[in-house]
Amino acid sequence: MNRHSLTSKGLMQLVIGLALTVLGGISLAAQSTMLTPSVVVQDQSIVDSRVVILKIVSATPGWIVIHIDNAGKPGPVVGYAAVRAGENLDVVVAIDAKKATPVLYAMLHVDAGVVGSYEFPGADTPTMNMGAMVSPLFKALP
Repeated sequence: MNRHSLTSKGLMQLVIGLALTVLGGISLAAQSTMLTPSVVVQDQSIVDSRVVILKIVSATPGWIVIHIDNAGKPGPVVGYAAVRAGENLDVVVAIDAKKATPVLYAMLHVDAGVVGSYEFPGADTPTMNMGAMVSPLFKALP
């Protein structure tokens, strides 16, 4: 009888453990869809045709896209790199340094088309937060 109660207790612990694991997975999935997209970048020198974006938070897989300045707005693209859903730290982006302007924009895009293929114009549109593109500017220092 004692052996049966241990088996029941062990089975109950297993069921509770599985339920917590499933609920934890659901919680993580819900958190990823509730992330507020953001990009943190600082003024920096372009080194070896690369810039570094300090922190990117994306609710979905996407792209960090570096745009040159066009009269105070993001202009043509000079480089991009893939980002994963969640927090991405110290993302290195290769750019065409010959086309870089003194002010650059780090714009977050979604990866909505062919996964792993940057498609803009097209499916990989800029990420919006409260009606505005997530696209902070930074200075390319000499």
